[in-house]
Amino acid sequence: MGSNPAAPILRFWFNEVMPFPLAVNARISIPESAVETRFVRSSGPGGQSVNKVASKVQMWIDLDRLVGATPGDLALIRMKLATRLDAAGRLMVSSQTTREQGRNLAEAAVRAADLIRSALIRMKLATRLDAAGRLMVSSQTTREQGRNLAEAAVRAADLIRAALIRPKVRRATRPTGASKERRLEEKRRRAGKLRHRHIDPE
Repeated sequence: MGSNPAAPILRFWFNEVMPFPLAVNARISIPESAVETRFVRSSGPGGQSVNKVASKVQMWIDLDRLVGATPGDLALIRMKLATRLDAAGRLMVSSQTTREQGRNLAEAAVRAADLIRSALIRMKLATRLDAAGRLMVSSQTTREQGRNLAEAAVRAADLIRAALIRPKVRRATRPTGASKERRLEEKRRRAGKLRHRHIDPE
């Protein structure tokens, strides 16, 4: 994390409450080495102390250091979060909801993870999102509102879960000797059928 006078204390507090690496989903996480922070004076709530304490946290996430992210994942994240990236391509997040540096730090980290998670989900569910970016699901399998509501909720969870699954990479392989022989045998069999069709009856 970025250097500041309270860094050792904040790192201890942050790791106690929300230890690194911070999970984005089942396979992608944010390691501590990807995070840089800076504290500045907050303009949020605080009464007389509002302009005296540097409690607002500014956080930058180096996306290239995300653990478990594929090049495809990074491309999706950068495309969906383009307006939140700085000139170096880092994700920028801030928090000033409280006067406590530790809480603002944790909130900024959670917000960063949520943004990355949302970027990955939204791309895969783009055709199911409304103008406000909300996932749309419906159910009318029964005449009971309660059962349709439950089914719609389960369907929404299934869609989100499926969107988070990384598809298997298909690797080109050379055909085996047995597969070549099967292909040639099938060609010979089809050729034999065609020859029999063209034989004139006596």
